[in-house]
Amino acid sequence: MACATIHLAIAKKYFETHTTLNYKDVIAGTLYPDAADNNDESHYTNLNRGNDNVSHVRGKVNLYSFLKDHEHLNDFELGCFLHLITDYLFFEECFNTEYLLENSYEQFCKDFILLIVI
Repeated sequence: MACATIHLAIAKKYFETHTTLNYKDVIAGTLYPDAADNNDESHYTNLNRGNDNVSHVRGKVNLYSFLKDHEHLNDFELGCFLHLITDYLFFEECFNTEYLLENSYEQFCKDFILLIVI
């Protein structure tokens, strides 16, 4: 998942062209999913996602479940959605299927830590 700095930068960039939104609510929503007590719940993780790398990573963020639960987004929920989109793209773009199939879960965890620390 992307770090808080990335989430904040994306929310601020979004706000530049959507100035009618409540800035504090969008920022709070952007930070909420990683601050929540249950990250699987706040990221709409598929709980039956399997143990292989592909299933594990591809099931981490379920955008469709979020949108099903939030038909009309308030500003806080929009911030949450921006966060989830960012994490979804992070997993999709940083860890392609070929990489996930060729590497062990342990290697994935090491590479993941390197990406979020850098």
